[in-house]
Amino acid sequence: MYKETDLGFEDLDDAVKVSVATGRLSVKAVEAIQVLSREDQREINRLFTTLKWSVNLQWRACLWITEIASREGQSVREVIEDIAELATKGTMNNPQKVRAIVKALRERRFPAIMESERSFKKVISHIALPSKVRVVHPPFFEGTDYTLEIVFRGGEELMETLARLQNTAGLDEITDFWKTKT
Repeated sequence: MYKETDLGFEDLDDAVKVSVATGRLSVKAVEAIQVLSREDQREINRLFTTLKWSVNLQWRACLWITEIASREGQSVREVIEDIAELATKGTMNNPQKVRAIVKALRERRFPAIMESERSFKKVISHIALPSKVRVVHPPFFEGTDYTLEIVFRGGEELMETLARLQNTAGLDEITDFWKTKT
C-alpha cells in the first residue's frame, strides 16, 4: 500500500487528497498542480470536481491554466474565475460545459493556432467539396502539408469524386493560414 509521502502528496491541500482518493481528481493532474499553492490547488480541484473531466483533459487544463497565469501575469485563481462562469451556464449539460471551458482555455493558451483554425474553417466552409471529401489541416498548423480524405466504395465512385474535385472552385484559397496577416 502506498503512503501519501511515497507519492509526494504530503504538501497537497486536504480537499485535493480527498478528491484523489475518491477518483474525482487524477494523479496525473495532481502531478501538474502539486507545485502550486494550496489555494491554487483548491481552485483547480473545485473546477474539476464540479464537472466530470477525463484524466487527459484534467492534465491539459492544469498545464494551460498555469501557463496562461504565468504568461498573463495572473494568479491561477484569476484565470479560473475568468472561465468559471462557463460552468454555471444552465443551458448546457456537464460535458458541454467541460468542452466550453477547454475551448476557452485553448483560445487563451494558443491564440494564433485558434485564429488559424477559424480562418481555415471559414475558407473550407465556402468550398463546395463533394460529399465524403474532407480537407484536414496539419496538426496545430505545425507543417505545410494538408491531407485530403476521400471516402468511396469503389473505383468508379473514386473517379467521379476526383473529377468533381478537379472542377471545384475555391481550392486555391487553401493557403498558409498560420502566417501572420499584415
